[in-house]
Amino acid sequence: MTKLYYGSVISDGLRIQYYMTGEEKPPILLVHGLTDNGFCWNRIPIHLMRNYNVVVMDTRGHGFSGCGNEPFDLHDEAGDMAAIIKELGLVKPVILGHSRGASIAGTAAADYPNLFSACVLIDPPWDGNFATQDQADLDAVADEWRKSTAKLKSVKHDDLVRLGKRANPSWDESEFFQWAQAKRQVQDNAFLGLTTAIGSWQELVPKIKCPGLLMTGDQQKGALLKADTAEEMKAYWKNLETAHFSDAGHSIHRESYRDFLSVLDPFLKRIRRAMM
Repeated sequence: MTKLYYGSVISDGLRIQYYMTGEEKPPILLVHGLTDNGFCWNRIPIHLMRNYNVVVMDTRGHGFSGCGNEPFDLHDEAGDMAAIIKELGLVKPVILGHSRGASIAGTAAADYPNLFSACVLIDPPWDGNFATQDQADLDAVADEWRKSTAKLKSVKHDDLVRLGKRANPSWDESEFFQWAQAKRQVQDNAFLGLTTAIGSWQELVPKIKCPGLLMTGDQQKGALLKADTAEEMKAYWKNLETAHFSDAGHSIHRESYRDFLSVLDPFLKRIRRAMM
């Protein structure tokens, strides 16, 4: 049976928690979305550990990671990723991120262009209001997230599980325990990361040098990134592949788990072959 190791690094004065399978295999680092935690990847690390040393992290203010009192941005969180990679001695890991975690992963790939073998992004929030540069709008978005999460944290765990099931009927039964637990762990200051402008993808994407896989869902079902925008990115990001999931919304890996793996696995196999 594979063991799960855990530890932390100090990045920018903060304790950043990680977990890993620790086997002598190529590394892959997973970065969760806003209000989730590392364990919210659920079945995916179990699937990936056949071929990878799987590392998952808790981002700032989530799970067991710390969070300061000052606003921070995606570059700061990309630095947290780099600190984990350096601490663990990971060589050319694949990075996989969902939602804000995809924004963090994409920023890391741009800030550290020689550090990664590939970058997989699940519905990053690079369209619409999430890309605003207006400070009042940014503060309002952060405050809305803070208030809505505070309401969830006030709900008992079992009731929160039931709420999650009603809101996400297409998810597997195994998703909800940790989803609910993660919501209760989020620190108020985690949303300080939403008060700094993320910039445009047109500025970020051309700096990414490693191969990429960008996954989009149906906006009518809650997806954030337009499929047309994803296709447009191919002109800015060499070696970018895209995949659209018409039967999924924002959480593609939860809503269309098998279809998600049918796209992810061949991509990762090609990356492993290229690294040999």
